[in-house]
Amino acid sequence: MYYVFDLYEKSIEYQDRSSGMGDVIASQDRNPSDSGDNIEMSINYHEREMEISRATAHKLGEVRSYCTLGEDYIVLGQYAKSIDYFEKAVEISQATGNRKAEGNSYNGLGGVYYDLGQYEKSIKYQEKALEICKEKEDRDGERTANTYIGSLHRALGQ
Repeated sequence: MYYVFDLYEKSIEYQDRSSGMGDVIASQDRNPSDSGDNIEMSINYHEREMEISRATAHKLGEVRSYCTLGEDYIVLGQYAKSIDYFEKAVEISQATGNRKAEGNSYNGLGGVYYDLGQYEKSIKYQEKALEICKEKEDRDGERTANTYIGSLHRALGQ
């Protein structure tokens, strides 16, 4: 919570041993005053989170790790790697029946294809995310998917 108020050091102090550490570092990376090294630190923490999740058979943690790594690699412009992580997240989500995580993973895939300018493919994934959000009555997720889909149709001139 401290990261919301730009108290990054305090946030790191309290979250260093939790699975949220990479997210703290990633939020710092979005701050233009940062050195740029934070995304690498974020990746290191997310990879550690993934290893721990695998070792403890914590599938939701593994999915979260894949999604956050996918986001990290978007920042680096490594889209193929990002797609790979999001696809792994979809696969595990489907295997475990976690529809909400599956929807979040589709949203991430849609975001990658949006950044790549592959708008039709992005729409396909955002529509899958929207369907799941409606099913799970996830209003925030619906809003996000609708925003993406609207922006995509605008980009396509529709």
